[in-house]
Amino acid sequence: MIRKITQEMFMMASKLAKKSKRRYLLSKEQPFLVEDEKVSWKKFYKEIFGINVNINNINIPEIKKGFYQLIVLEKGMTPATINDVYVKILGGIDYQGLDAAIKSDRDAYDDSYAVWVRKSRKPDDKWMGLTTEFIKKRNIKGITFEERMILEIYFFWRYKLHLDTSRYITLCTGSIIKNRYFPGFYCFIDLDYDVRINQYEYDEGKDHLGIREVHF
Repeated sequence: MIRKITQEMFMMASKLAKKSKRRYLLSKEQPFLVEDEKVSWKKFYKEIFGINVNINNINIPEIKKGFYQLIVLEKGMTPATINDVYVKILGGIDYQGLDAAIKSDRDAYDDSYAVWVRKSRKPDDKWMGLTTEFIKKRNIKGITFEERMILEIYFFWRYKLHLDTSRYITLCTGSIIKNRYFPGFYCFIDLDYDVRINQYEYDEGKDHLGIREVHF
């Protein structure tokens, strides 16, 4: 069961996190060891969700060059569960009915899992401005809604930084909304970095839209 979390508790945990903005910048040149990432995610789930994660029981894919950011989805981390915690600690719109509306290529309803993505505050440069149709036809695996949202919470907890600020939007091609639209995820700077979720058609592409490719 997830414990009740206040913004004050989150900020305290964030201040206690050992990793800073400087560590993030260094990590772009010096990728973390796998064990360091595992320890960090275990601490994250304990401090933010009140969950003791047995990280050694989760299959961690072999690391691949360029994919240095681990994402761990503990069992039970559904779209609604993650969104509830995000709103409580970082604010934003309290979207309703997410579990029923969103279907993902990978999910943690029945089991925990992990994937790797590139460590960047914006979508992958090589996949900017492309449509979901283009990505799917080439069998490129894109981040899911759940993976993107848990990464936002984790990234702020560890580095005091938000993702997809300014004009960038991550197109979550690994998820679909109501069997038609694909979610676009970004943080609205003008509203204290509130999370925003847009909906995009299968063949809709824009210059500021990009995907985050996953490795698993």
